[in-house]
Amino acid sequence: MYYSKKEKEEYQKWLSTLVVGSKVAYRTGWMGTGWGISEIVKVTPSGRMNLKHGVVLNPDGTIRGDGHRSVYPVTDEISVSLWRENAMGKIRRELNLEKFSNSELSVLLDIMKGHDKEGRK
Repeated sequence: MYYSKKEKEEYQKWLSTLVVGSKVAYRTGWMGTGWGISEIVKVTPSGRMNLKHGVVLNPDGTIRGDGHRSVYPVTDEISVSLWRENAMGKIRRELNLEKFSNSELSVLLDIMKGHDKEGRK
């Protein structure tokens, strides 16, 4: 997660600012390819932090029971990535192409062509 002494110090300084109500980001999914954002709901006397979604953090920022994953500051990049993951998941779950009319399918194909022109591969 951090690669130099300075980065480690900056990370530890950031961790020390976290309080109940702070939001943190963490990797989710197999191989940590997705993002989750959760709020700290409790800080224990030992320094552990309980997140709203049931995740518990060790005082060093690692996820309890998974020493390979840690928390991160919530950045615009992470928020946009999470929004995109959620939007694509919602589309996959709710898009029932069987119910689309031919004209609605044509509109979707036109949208896809526009994305192809913009460099989508």
